[in-house]
Amino acid sequence: MTEKKIVRKEEKSISALLKTLTKVKKDLAKAVDDGNMKGTTEDMSIAEVASLQRKLQETTEMADVIKKKLQVTMDFIRYVRVPAVFEREDTEKATIAGIGTIYLLSDYNISVKKGQKEAAYEWLIEQGLGDIIKEAVNSSTLKATLKGVLAEGKEVPATLFNVSPFTRAQITK
Repeated sequence: MTEKKIVRKEEKSISALLKTLTKVKKDLAKAVDDGNMKGTTEDMSIAEVASLQRKLQETTEMADVIKKKLQVTMDFIRYVRVPAVFEREDTEKATIAGIGTIYLLSDYNISVKKGQKEAAYEWLIEQGLGDIIKEAVNSSTLKATLKGVLAEGKEVPATLFNVSPFTRAQITK
């Protein structure tokens, strides 16, 4: 027996948007000549090239707005909805034909608390982790290092660092 795929209106709408954006991407590739536009702009007047720049600026701004809205929706799906569905269905991983394997991945947002930089650095040094301290601690390095500390079952001082565990959905092919 084959499982009938139910496509909800939200998925149809996103699929239609993806199809439209794919066409826009193809049209854009034709229009901008990989960003060079040498052959099409060298004989333009100031007004023409200024108009083109303005249209590109508006297009870029619109693309940024679209990307931000899509990112908010994708983040809601991967940080909230998928983990909730996994919990409801009491599963940790699923392999879906045509999509791949989706699973939950635990992670942390970690940063030094405002006004606690010196104390945080001192704590890192006391823990033997001072080698990551430079003029400033790279946020990715800090995150990776303190993830390791947490994985070892050690505590990270809440007075010095913001540590916010989260779960997100990850898809691999």
